[in-house]
Amino acid sequence: MINTGGDLSNEQIGLCDSKDFEKKNCTNHFHSMTLQEIMEMSKSCRTTTSRKIKKLREQGYVERGCGDWQAYTYYITEKGLKLIKNEEENEHA
Repeated sequence: MINTGGDLSNEQIGLCDSKDFEKKNCTNHFHSMTLQEIMEMSKSCRTTTSRKIKKLREQGYVERGCGDWQAYTYYITEKGLKLIKNEEENEHA
């Protein structure tokens, strides 16, 4: 686990890795996932997932995308992708 100066690590985030976001192309405002989709990928309940998303948004790792009907959508930012990629590299080192 890397020290991110108080930021969350990928393990603490509990979300899917960057490959899953890339497979779903959820890396920009127009290509994003609903909370329900994130819950299914992370296998977490709504409350836990919402709390994690809020913290990730506050730290700049996730942003809100375009709305999908009545649900907010979210995508991982460049900062979030870099954090996950760095952690994956450290795990393999």
